[in-house]
Amino acid sequence: MKAINRSRYNALAGYARAPYTVAIYDELEYAASEDERVLGMIIRDRIDDDFGGVVLGRDERLRFRAIDAFASLPSVEAARAELERRIEIQAAQPDAAFHQGDADGEPVDFFARRVAEERTHETFRLLRDAPRYSPARELVKIMMRWHEDPDGNFIEEFQSVAFDRRIWELYLYAAFTELGCLLRGAAEVGAGAGP
Repeated sequence: MKAINRSRYNALAGYARAPYTVAIYDELEYAASEDERVLGMIIRDRIDDDFGGVVLGRDERLRFRAIDAFASLPSVEAARAELERRIEIQAAQPDAAFHQGDADGEPVDFFARRVAEERTHETFRLLRDAPRYSPARELVKIMMRWHEDPDGNFIEEFQSVAFDRRIWELYLYAAFTELGCLLRGAAEVGAGAGP
């Protein structure tokens, strides 16, 4: 197990967090297996003032979701030891052990070709292909595992004629998620899906 910071945790699993959890517990520490296949969080229960944790793995659509949890420990040190133990156990499991059986469809891939190359937006091509944009590309890939496309044309427009508008929508989605807002549509996916 390795410690990770809040920013890294949010990049990988921030979209799994249900906004109402801020009223229930404080997030204290974050951790991951060495390969970041399994994530974890230590929490302090605001009501009972005890400690616990949540372990996350990727579901069928490659979204991090809760796969294990524990509570009622007397100290953050006890919670850290328990989190390490549980991450180690889960990291030894195959990916299919994390699947929850309720994920409809395949993982969303914003970079799989949807339009002819000559129609592809120049900035999208840079994001997709340029090595210097690989960190941004990876964040978009992770974020979009939670994406629901109500009108069915988001990815096509993201790759072509509406790249700027669609990247703005992604920014707003990320910002509202970071601020703890519950977005319509996300509630059904996120509720009970993780921290």
